[in-house]
Amino acid sequence: MVWLKRALVQMSVGAVLGFVVWCLIGKSTTSMMFGSLGGTFSCRQDVEIGLDKFVAMQLYSAIGGALSVLAGATLVRRSWSKRKAKSARANPSPGVL
Repeated sequence: MVWLKRALVQMSVGAVLGFVVWCLIGKSTTSMMFGSLGGTFSCRQDVEIGLDKFVAMQLYSAIGGALSVLAGATLVRRSWSKRKAKSARANPSPGVL
């Protein structure tokens, strides 16, 4: 049960990071995609499409951040446990045969 709690915390941190990163760079990215209105008289459709894409990318960035942090933390934890096991085998405690 501890691993589930740890995974949920890590994924939550990653989701927040992904959401924040997209909020910081999303406006400029969305404006690059929809910079030219193409000569239309009403830009309502273009704006709605741009906002839909912006919100969708916030969600995708949150999911990507959650999975990235979970994978990174898992790899780091596995590396630390291997290093700890290796050092325990190399340095036996005194009095143990």
